[in-house]
Amino acid sequence: MPGMSEEKRMIENYEVKNAIHIGSKEIILAQDMGSKEPYMVCNCQWDNPLGIDVYDKGVAGADYLEAITEFLSRVSSEVQRIKDQRAKRGVSSEPLTASDCVPGSSGAHLENQLVVIKPESMVASSRTADEQLLLATGGFGCNPEARGQAVYCKNLFTGKTMRWERQDVAGIILPERIPAWAHQRLAEMGITPERPTAPKVYMASVEVARQNGELEEWRKSWRFNEACAQGIQKAINDSHDGQCRYNLSAALKAVTAEYGTERVQIVLANTVDYLDYDGRFSRDNKRWAAGVPLPELSKEQRAAFVCVAHPAILDGFVNVVRKQQQEKRPSVMDQLHAPKKATPTKKTDKTRKKEAR
Repeated sequence: MPGMSEEKRMIENYEVKNAIHIGSKEIILAQDMGSKEPYMVCNCQWDNPLGIDVYDKGVAGADYLEAITEFLSRVSSEVQRIKDQRAKRGVSSEPLTASDCVPGSSGAHLENQLVVIKPESMVASSRTADEQLLLATGGFGCNPEARGQAVYCKNLFTGKTMRWERQDVAGIILPERIPAWAHQRLAEMGITPERPTAPKVYMASVEVARQNGELEEWRKSWRFNEACAQGIQKAINDSHDGQCRYNLSAALKAVTAEYGTERVQIVLANTVDYLDYDGRFSRDNKRWAAGVPLPELSKEQRAAFVCVAHPAILDGFVNVVRKQQQEKRPSVMDQLHAPKKATPTKKTDKTRKKEAR
C-alpha cells in the first residue's frame, strides 16, 4: 500500500530479494546495485545451538542470469537431497501432530524426552518425523515453570544440536507412535523412552500439598487441568462440520480418552461454576456443576482451566456429559430386577453353640 514500507532484510550491503526455505537451509538471492558484483547467491542455516542465522557459500557476480541459474540450481539440488533422504530413512511424508503426543505433555518436564516439534513451527519441507522428532537435552524451557523458553534438542539421525522455543514443542511422543528407526537410534544411544503417567486429580489446597510434601503433584494436576480445558476447546472445534453443526458426542469421546472422565467433568463444572452469571448455561447444567466436587483452589487458580469455547456450545457439551452419566446409571427397573445380595444374618450365642456341636 502507498505510504507503507516493509523492513528490508540485509546481508551486509546486499538486500535479500528472493529466499526459499527448504530442508535445513534457506537459499537466498540478494542484490547490491552499488557494487561491481551486484548479484549474490548464498545459503542460510540456523540449525545450531544458538538458533542464529549463519550465512555461507556466498557467490557474487555481475550477471543476473548467472545468479538466478545458481539460485535455481541450489534449490533443485536441495529438493533432490530431501527426496533421497526421505527414501533412505524410510519416513512418511505425514507430519507428527499433538495427537501423536502424550495428552497434557506440552506442560511436562521435557529433558531427556523424545519431543515433537509442531509442524506449523517448521519449514514446510521439514514437516516429517525424522526432522520433528527430537531428543530434548536441556535448556530452561524444558522446565514448564522456568522463565526461560529455550529447549535444546538433538536430531536422532544427524546428532546435531539445535534450539527451539518451548512454544514450538507439541509434546512428548506417545511410545506407540515412535517409529522403528527412532527406537533403533534411541537403543544405540542407550535410551529407553517411558510414557509419562497422567497425574491424578489433586483435590486438596496448595497449602495442604505444601505441608504434605506434595507440591509437585499439585502443580502437575493443576497444569493437566489447564491442558484439559484447552483439549475440550480443541475437541469441540475439531468436531465442527463446517456448517454450524458440532459432533459433541465424538468430541467428548476424544477428550475423555485423553484426560479421563473425572478430570473432564471437573474442568467443565469449574467452567460453568466460574461463569455462573452467564445466562447461556441452563439451570440444570448449573445445578449439575454445583454438585461436582472441585479442587480447593482460589478463584485466580481456577481461572486457568476455564474453557473459552462459546458458552452456548459448551452448554450443549455439558448436556452430552450429563446424558452419558445418566445412561451409565442403572434404571429403577434394573435395580428391581437385579438379584438381591444375600445379607449375612447375625448369629446369636445359642446358634453358634449349636453349630459348634
